[in-house]
Amino acid sequence: MRFVVRFVAILITTLCHLDVLRFSHSDVIPYPAYLFPLPLSLSRVVCLLANMLAMQYVGSAVILAAIAAFIDKEEEDNRRRRRHRFWIHPIIAQREVRGQFGVLYNDLRAHEDKFFNYTRMSIRSFDELLALLSSHLERQNTSFRRSIPAVERLIITL
Repeated sequence: MRFVVRFVAILITTLCHLDVLRFSHSDVIPYPAYLFPLPLSLSRVVCLLANMLAMQYVGSAVILAAIAAFIDKEEEDNRRRRRHRFWIHPIIAQREVRGQFGVLYNDLRAHEDKFFNYTRMSIRSFDELLALLSSHLERQNTSFRRSIPAVERLIITL
């Protein structure tokens, strides 16, 4: 709807200036650009449309108006489209190597007193609890990403 209102206003203004019958792409197009700013591609279409109407090529002018509507819609869609840079951010992709669990878990298991301070249970109790809950904590790996292992889910929860 926005395009139709803008296009009709430009068309009326252009028809008022038809004493200049032919416009080239480099000529000043007689429409109020400060009221109806257009991208360069649309201003060229308006220029062609004014020439066709001046030479009474009404059928071609209708086709050109449809092309102008399509160009305007495409440019509006391109402005709205959000650019995605990553499927998985590189920081998250390095979670297994650089994450807290990957770095800390093996060191904690080597020192039982530090493991107890971190989880508030012994290694033996943790392993028993993991054996009981692992079937409920495990998720299926997908083709997009690996799931978080049950041991990591449990230690995060504790």
